[in-house]
Amino acid sequence: MIDAWLDLPIPLLVLAAAALYASSAILLNWLTHHSPLTGCIAKYRGLVGPFFVSISGLFALFLTFLASDVWERKARAAQVVQSERDALAALMALSRTSAEAAATIEEAVRSYVKSAIEDEWEAMRHQKSSAKTAEHLDRLFHAVAATSSSYPPAVHGAMLQKIIDARDARANRITLSNDRTETLKWLSVIGLALLTQLALAVVHLDKTAPQRLALGLFSAAAVFAICVVAAYERPFDGPIRLPPDQLAELIKTP
Repeated sequence: MIDAWLDLPIPLLVLAAAALYASSAILLNWLTHHSPLTGCIAKYRGLVGPFFVSISGLFALFLTFLASDVWERKARAAQVVQSERDALAALMALSRTSAEAAATIEEAVRSYVKSAIEDEWEAMRHQKSSAKTAEHLDRLFHAVAATSSSYPPAVHGAMLQKIIDARDARANRITLSNDRTETLKWLSVIGLALLTQLALAVVHLDKTAPQRLALGLFSAAAVFAICVVAAYERPFDGPIRLPPDQLAELIKTP
């Protein structure tokens, strides 16, 4: 359920969250002021504001932890793509010290990058990697290894290190594309927001208008905060995913 919600475009993601919290707010207001249970619920009048604050504080704390996890993963994903791009760019620069081998290596780099953009980026949206891209990376590694006679040992060693760096960066990229925040964390945040609504409703049992206002304001704030975090949940999927633009620059490089 959480995965299906996170897969939605931003407008539908916000609409689904708003529908949930609006429905719960309307239900709470009806139960406490307009339902047959109103008389039974009225005996709980008198709860003070700090009761609401304690639960809302837990919601804010859990949401902070969740946001930190999500945004840290997003930053790591951007850094990994940059590292992969830098390693491949350095490899191409080093290869140009030998005119006879440079063309072969640069063509292998461009073939790998093209496959990563066209095949693997789409596969990562489904938590998979591309066997075709892995094959292109192996070909690149063999192409670099086969040019040992064309470069000084120090240069060739540096080129091999760069291809290893690119391979490690790709492995980290795929790992991050498969990484998901635990469903329990999301359920905890969503559930605590619902409990905060309940606390607000109980604190405002005396009058229906103030209760509706309090529930409406909190619901709007909760939907905004939760949806902002949800939009960044998946670095290579979802509504705000990382594009392969940095790798694409290597194909454009003359």
